[in-house]
Amino acid sequence: MKIFKKKLPLILIFSCTIAVIYSITSSKYTLLDLIILAASLLMFGFFLCYYLERDLQSKFTKTINFLNSLSDKNFDSKQLDGSIRRLDQKLFNSLEELSRNLAHQFELIESEKNQLETILGAMSEGVIVVSNSGNILLINNAAKEMFQIDKAPKSRPYWEVIRNKGLQNLISKSQEKNETIKEEISIIYPEERFYLANVESINSASNETIIVIFDITEFKKLERIKADFIANVSHELRTPLTSMKGYLETLIDEAYENAVERNNFLNVIDKNTNRLISLVSDLLILSELEGKGLINSAEDKNEFDQIDVKEAIFHSVVSLESKFNKKNINEKIEVKDNLPLIRGDKFLIEQMLTNLIDNAVKYTPDNGNVIVRAFTTDKIITIEIEDSGIGIPKDHQDRIFERFYRVDKDRSRKMGGTGLGLSIVKHTVLQHNGTISIDSEEQKGTKFTIKLPIKENLANQKKQYKTA
Repeated sequence: MKIFKKKLPLILIFSCTIAVIYSITSSKYTLLDLIILAASLLMFGFFLCYYLERDLQSKFTKTINFLNSLSDKNFDSKQLDGSIRRLDQKLFNSLEELSRNLAHQFELIESEKNQLETILGAMSEGVIVVSNSGNILLINNAAKEMFQIDKAPKSRPYWEVIRNKGLQNLISKSQEKNETIKEEISIIYPEERFYLANVESINSASNETIIVIFDITEFKKLERIKADFIANVSHELRTPLTSMKGYLETLIDEAYENAVERNNFLNVIDKNTNRLISLVSDLLILSELEGKGLINSAEDKNEFDQIDVKEAIFHSVVSLESKFNKKNINEKIEVKDNLPLIRGDKFLIEQMLTNLIDNAVKYTPDNGNVIVRAFTTDKIITIEIEDSGIGIPKDHQDRIFERFYRVDKDRSRKMGGTGLGLSIVKHTVLQHNGTISIDSEEQKGTKFTIKLPIKENLANQKKQYKTA
C-alpha cells in the first residue's frame, strides 16, 4: 500500500486528464459519464498499483530470505525463485554468483579449520590461545592432558581453567609487558612433570596470547640420571683408589712391621685393583650395549651367533661350581631337551646367565637352593632363575635394574659387586627383543623370569643340527 499512497496523486491527475481529454473530443457524454469514467480509471490504477506492490514485495521478501539463508551456511542457489530472474536478470545472476563464492570460501575455511584441528590434535606439544580479556579461545588435547583440564574450557578465563600458578604468572606477565617469555614450569599432581612454556603476546587488534608448552620431563630425568651416574662412578672409583693410595704410601715409606703385614697390604691393593678392573669392564659392556640396536633376523643375519640356550646355561653353572660348593648350595637344572636356537650375542647371553646365577648364589644362605629352568611356550624361550635367598623388598624391586642401585650397599660391596650387573642383564634382554621380570619376597627367595623370542628359521636349523 506504500506504493499506492505515493502514487495516488499521480493516479488522480492521470484519471482526470483522461476524462477531460475524452470530454473535449467527444460531446456525446454527460458530466456524469465523465465522473464514472474518471472513477473507473481511478479504480483500475489503484488495483494495478496494488498488484505491482504485492508482486515486488513478494520478490524482495524471497530475496531477503535467500540472503538470510546464506548467513546460516545454506548456499543452495536453487532457493532463488524464477520470479526474481524476471524482475532483474542481473540481480538474479549476482545472487547466484554470491552464493557460489560464499560456498567456496566457506569450504576453504572449513578445510583449513579441519587441518588446523588435526594438526593441533596430533601435536605432542600443548597449545593454548588466550584473548586480551583472558578468555581461552583455543586449546588442544595435549594441553588438556598436561594440566588435567575438563572438556569445555573455551570462553572461560584461563586462571579458572589452568590450575598452575607458574603458567598463570607467565601469561599475565606476557600480556602486561607485551613480550615473549620462555620459562620452565612444573606440576606435582598426579605425577611430577616438567614443561618448557613459550608465551608470546601478538601485537594486533585482538591482542591474543599464544602459549606453546613442551614436555621436557624425559630430558630432566636423563639429566638427573647422568648426574647420578657421574656421581656414582666417581664414588665407586674413588673408594678403591683412596684405599690403594693409602696402602701404597705405607709400602713406599716401609711403615709396616713385618712381611706378613706387607703381604696383607698387597692383597688389599690386589683386591681393589680387581674391583676397579671389574667396574671398568662392566662400564664398557654397558656402554657397548646402550650403543647397539635390537637384534633383527633379517638385518643382523650374519652379525650374531646362533645360541643353544641349554648349552649356555650349563656353561654358566659350571663356571660358578666352586661358589656352589663353597656354600653347599643345592643346584637344580630343569632344562627341556631340544630347545630351539636363538639369535644373539653368545658372550652377552652367557654373561647375563652368569650374573643372575651368581647373584642367586651370593644372596642365598648356606645349604640353600638355586633352580635354573628353561622351556618353550608360543615361540618364546622362557628362562627362570629361582633361589631361596634373602629376597628383595617390594619398594626396591622397581629400581634394581638401575645402574649402581643397591638394596643393601654395604653388603653388596663386601660381596664384590659393581652395582652394574642387573643393569647389564636388562640391557642384554632388551637388545635380544626379550623381557625380564622379578618375583621376590623377603626371606623366601627371588625368581627372575626372562622371555626371549624364537626365530622360525633358526628352529628349523636346530632340527637339522640335531639330525646331523
